[in-house]
This record gives sequence, structure tokens and C-alpha cells, in this order.
Amino acid sequence: SPQSIEESIIPKDGVPTEELTDDANNPPEQSEFDNSELCKDCLQLKKDIDVIDHSTYGSSIQSIHLRFMVFHDLGPNKQQRIEPFGQKPEDSIQARTKNHIGYVDIFYTREGDRYTLEFFSENIGLTNLYLNQLYQKSSGLISESGLKPLLYEYKYGERTYRQVSFDWQQKKAEINNKQQLKIKDLPPQTQDQLSVLFNFMFLDPLKTMNIPVTNGKNLKLYNYLYIDEGLIELNKNSFDFVHIEKISESKEKLEFWLAKNYGFLPIKIILTEDDSSLLIQELIEFKIDL
Repeated sequence: SPQSIEESIIPKDGVPTEELTDDANNPPEQSEFDNSELCKDCLQLKKDIDVIDHSTYGSSIQSIHLRFMVFHDLGPNKQQRIEPFGQKPEDSIQARTKNHIGYVDIFYTREGDRYTLEFFSENIGLTNLYLNQLYQKSSGLISESGLKPLLYEYKYGERTYRQVSFDWQQKKAEINNKQQLKIKDLPPQTQDQLSVLFNFMFLDPLKTMNIPVTNGKNLKLYNYLYIDEGLIELNKNSFDFVHIEKISESKEKLEFWLAKNYGFLPIKIILTEDDSSLLIQELIEFKIDL
């Protein structure tokens, strides 16, 4: 009989915003995939880091449900002071800059040598006025080297739809973005922006820091840098984590906290945007079936 690992649930009274690993409201990045030179900084990693045998971990998992609470933070330079009516300036109150805007649910299922990943977001309150719901799906094969996507779909609201087909025999990726078709070379170990979050169950994140990734608009090499490790508490659960960051030439920054004892699954994601505002995604519930 399957074993189950479950943690507490915060009641669902709404659900999330846009996926933190994507820039739906930003223009496509200009640089294309280039595998001519790997990121040298990414190779400066700790040699003695204590990691689990996640290849065995990933191969034993039948299903996963991760539920995140999503926040938007205006950033450290945008705090405001509110002066209540009739009060002196020195009695002003600092306005809250971090707001709960929704939830994200991600489901991973395995049937034999095939996997399916689905991402659902729903917004709460006034967030519905300016953010659409996001749906993503990645499906493909599970090989000895990890996840091998065959099809990736991205849908944001009613107007934005992207699809990527992976032809591993011909080593080509077909990217369909707003009915504009592009054919790209398909390097080994290429992931989509959803499968890359779960592929660390099969590959050591600190030995796989240069990953070709498609977001449905282009296909390029993502370089990750080791930041630190430690213990983090989320929703009264403690996790040993590894903290990595995607290197970018722009001001935008993408950070991941990966749970060492759970196959390096993502437990916290922060996207720092060009204007220094933050989209924060924190795990509040998880269920893993073995």
C-alpha cells in the first residue's frame, strides 16, 4: 500500500497569482540559448555538502501535491507612512508593503515511465482586477537522467497561450507562441519552466547548475549559483534547505529554496522584479505518495 507524507493545510478560500518562475507581463528576453560556455561562477560550489540520494528518492515517488501561499511585496524602498486623522506626524503608522494575493497548487503524478505536472493559480480579493489565472502543464518521460518533457503548455487568462513540443529523436523543439512558430535546437537535459522545479528529485542541484530551459517564448541556458544552506520554518514546519539563484544580466532575480530531505523540492521562491518589488511563494502544505 502506498505511503503518504502529509503536512497541515491552510483552509482554501481563494487561490493564486502568476507563476513566479515566469515573466508573463515582461517582454521576451533578447538573448537566445548559448551552450558555448558554461557559467564559471556556478561551478564554485561546496564540495562537502550533505545531500541525499535523490535519484532513488525521485524514482520512488508516485504523486506530489505542493500548495503555496503567494505574496506581493512592494520592496524595501517603497514603504509609506500613514498619518491617522488628527494625529501628529511622529505618530504615523508604517503601511504594510507585503500583501497576500493568492495561492498556487502544483500536482506531480507518475504512471510507469511517464509523468504529468500541472500548475494552477487563483487570485483572491482585488488581485482579480489586475491579474489573470495561470495554468501550466508539463508531460513527458522519466529517464535515468530525470524528467524528459514531451509537451509543455502555458495559459495565462484567455488570450495568452504557448505550447512547446519536444522531439528528442530529431533534437528539435517546436515553440508556438501566439501562433508564431519557432524551431530550436534541443540540447540534452532541456527542461520547461515547470519541470525544472521537479527535476532536482533526480539530479543533484549543486552538480547541475547550467540547465537549458524553455518558457514557451524561447529556449536558453539558465545558470544557477549556490547561495547558502540552513534551516527555514514555513507554516510551522522546519526544512533543511539549499538556496540557489538564477543568474541574470538584468535587475530581475529569481531565487529558490530547495528541501534537502524531500528530494530538493521547491519550498520557497522569490522573484525580484526590475522595480525591486517581490513576488514571494511559500509552501504551506505538501503531500507525497510513495
